[in-house]
Amino acid sequence: MNSQNYRLITIPVSHYCEKVRWALDRLKITYTEEPHIPLFHRLATFKYDSISVPVLATENHGIFVDSTDILHYLSAIAPPDKKLYPDIPELRKEVEELEDLFDEKLGVAVRN
Repeated sequence: MNSQNYRLITIPVSHYCEKVRWALDRLKITYTEEPHIPLFHRLATFKYDSISVPVLATENHGIFVDSTDILHYLSAIAPPDKKLYPDIPELRKEVEELEDLFDEKLGVAVRN
């Protein structure tokens, strides 16, 4: 699973970046984190057609510029027993609804 290089562009105090760090660590994927100061991170993300973080750059599978998209990618390449999203549609929907809640409500409230 670690046959390629992963580069993660982040800023501090971002629950979106932390979510991706957690997933990479949980899946034991080695990555290089490139932390930036907010606003200056745009110099690093601009070349990926993004103004936001996290950005995950991969050697073989392209660039992912949204934390949820990154988790979907990581789940797709994970071994069956390490998937981040269940295969059962009802359970997957429940997980995605919780993820939305954490992203849009709880993460924002904790960050502020």
